[in-house]
Amino acid sequence: MPLLSFDHEPLRAPPYRALHEADDEDEVTRKRFYHYAPLCLAIFFILMPHPSLLIVLVDAFLTTTFRPLLFIALLLPAYTFTALAFTALIICIGRDPGTPRPLGDDDDDQAKDPEQPFLRSPSHEVPPPERWCKKCWAPKPERAHHCTSCGRCVLRMDHHCPWLAHKCVGFRTYGAFLTFLCTTTLLAIYCAMTSGSILYSYLYNPYIMGEHATFHALFLALAGSIFSLSLASFFIYHLWLTTTNQTTVEQLTPMLLRYIPRSRLPANDATTSPRSPSYMHLPMWEHQMNYQQRRLLRKAHGKIRLYDVGWKANWNQVIGFNSKRSILATLLLGGGQGDGHSWPRSEKAEEQLIRFAEALHKAGDLGH
Repeated sequence: MPLLSFDHEPLRAPPYRALHEADDEDEVTRKRFYHYAPLCLAIFFILMPHPSLLIVLVDAFLTTTFRPLLFIALLLPAYTFTALAFTALIICIGRDPGTPRPLGDDDDDQAKDPEQPFLRSPSHEVPPPERWCKKCWAPKPERAHHCTSCGRCVLRMDHHCPWLAHKCVGFRTYGAFLTFLCTTTLLAIYCAMTSGSILYSYLYNPYIMGEHATFHALFLALAGSIFSLSLASFFIYHLWLTTTNQTTVEQLTPMLLRYIPRSRLPANDATTSPRSPSYMHLPMWEHQMNYQQRRLLRKAHGKIRLYDVGWKANWNQVIGFNSKRSILATLLLGGGQGDGHSWPRSEKAEEQLIRFAEALHKAGDLGH
């Protein structure tokens, strides 16, 4: 074998830990029993209203007044919401949220999704420094983030959730997470409304329930109202994130600086020259900014949405609606569209970034 060769070999991924092959095994060995305490508490909260609901419905519609059809009709929605919630919970816990693939391993996967070329990442592309994870020593695709709790990078990471056995909500589990929030919210609202309506009837007819069942109905109404307010607000927040194609990490953390165009001309423009005006001198980190630039950053963070391509396309990307499956199966089992490595950007956001860069440039000149 020659000591020196001028033949260029294709770039290969470094021998880092194969997360996609041994992730589940590593998680089991890394977690402790107390990491599952929030999950057990979440399961307890889901099952908590059922004994009281059974006592109230049996006493009101089987003991005092014998109406079995109404009893079944009122009991069936509660068990339906519970079954759907547990199904979504199992998917969130058991499914990998999305692992970035090593360099050069995307050729086969791109051929599997010919209908979505704009959501596939180019093959053998060397990522820039800001898209390279120094902890995993592996490529970090667009919208992927490194979770310090899990010790790995997650595709389109939304947040790390201790209620889901300390797992991340990411590209492949966000749809199930939305379903879990929706069904638990509906369960809480249903328990509050059902028990509240029975209590309202009890005020005019005290003989429809006994004292023991009345206590359970009051407990259901109060607990259901509290959980409805907390879960509904969280669910509405994630509905807004999905409609605008944002993640919790992106919405809470200003990351616009890494997407600022470093040249006023497109990168593939033939007229670009070394003398073309650029924004290479702009700060890459917030602590390098002056006061005016920080104000501009916080103002732009709430207005510039890089991946908002319309609410229909946003929902299609996140949920991954497919004509071959039903809506329920898609919400429970389906992941997002594409491979999770690259995402189309909004043309409006690109123009806003250019104006934002110009404003930062002017604010920097005034600061000096």
